Amino acid sequence: MAQKNMMYVLSADLRDIIYSDDQIPEEFRFSDEIERKHNVIMLYINLQNALTSLQDVEYYFRRYPFHDLPVSHNDHITRVCEMYFGHFYEFSERMKKYLNALNEIRPVSQ
Repeated sequence: MAQKNMMYVLSADLRDIIYSDDQIPEEFRFSDEIERKHNVIMLYINLQNALTSLQDVEYYFRRYPFHDLPVSHNDHITRVCEMYFGHFYEFSERMKKYLNALNEIRPVSQ
């Protein structure tokens, strides 16, 4: 049992893929309310990471480091634009998931 618990802790990135809800060790199960709040926090962290990746693209827009290599300025800017729009799409999808999760934990006003 200790080995299974250790594997659960070590495989945090793959947890949802490897373990079904009924396989989660009891000491790692949250109540439904805590699970929803935990989900919001994890989605916020993922959103923040996506924003950082999006901001990092600025460096690639300003730099053209391929002197004397077979990468033209046009190819470089094309790839950077593709990267930017890919990161922007990732950010917007994560924002949707985050806002939906926030709506789930929001108190219902009457």
